[in-house]
Amino acid sequence: TLNEKFKNDMDNASSIKERLETLKKLHKNGIYTVLFMSPIFPYITEWKEIIEISKEYVDEYWFENLNLRSSYKKEILDYIKENVETLYKKTKKPMVAIIKANAYGHGYKEVASVLKDESIIQMFAVATLKEAVDLRDLGVKQDILVLGAIPLEDLDIAIKKNISLALFSFDYLNKINEMHHYDAPVKVH
Repeated sequence: TLNEKFKNDMDNASSIKERLETLKKLHKNGIYTVLFMSPIFPYITEWKEIIEISKEYVDEYWFENLNLRSSYKKEILDYIKENVETLYKKTKKPMVAIIKANAYGHGYKEVASVLKDESIIQMFAVATLKEAVDLRDLGVKQDILVLGAIPLEDLDIAIKKNISLALFSFDYLNKINEMHHYDAPVKVH
């Protein structure tokens, strides 16, 4: 980030100016330099501007998504909760919290617990039916979409828990139609 306040919210290390000056000095002295950008927050991390101002003295860039390392997990989850409204104001679009694969290793239950009361999160997307059921059990009221195929013998669970399924093919849709025997609809996306 180029925002000192945001940087201070994430860590208490040297200032942005000091970091960039250090990279300049190292590069000037023939030392190969790498700029590691993490975490990357959409609409908050100014990655293009960072590259533009540093490209003359950075040899390589490394990028990392929101990595909720144990030492930063609480701070980043708090930051997401405090700033989800800011992100929404930038997009003015419905937001989907994609927390598949255990929120990319960050704990899908923890991330869902932070975001479930945010009205601007209109849907959660997960990888498996188990994750979707767990979110319902956590009290998530928003729509939940399972991005992976579910075993169709578990279709009744998706219907009873009001969980949407991703459609992959007409064949998958036809199999769902064949198995559907409830008054409640099957929600698909």
